[in-house]
Amino acid sequence: MSSIILSAGAPRRIGFISTRFHGTDGVTLEAAKWAYILTGQGHSCYWMAGLLDTPPDASYHAPLAFFNHPEVAEVQGHLFGKVTRTAR
Repeated sequence: MSSIILSAGAPRRIGFISTRFHGTDGVTLEAAKWAYILTGQGHSCYWMAGLLDTPPDASYHAPLAFFNHPEVAEVQGHLFGKVTRTAR
């Protein structure tokens, strides 16, 4: 992996935002890898998602951000649940 340096100036606060950071899917693992690298360079990392298994003191849980939340799933069903169009 190439070395990326974000050391110009003061340490930064970096936020990761997604529908979920939970388990061992590719997005979660890649974000955790970046957080590890950035934290090692002195930056602070924070998380926001609808489903989380990240450090609670650096995380904001927003249930409606999760794509399988019941309310979100209902809206998705109304928007994308039809397989045929109505005649005009």
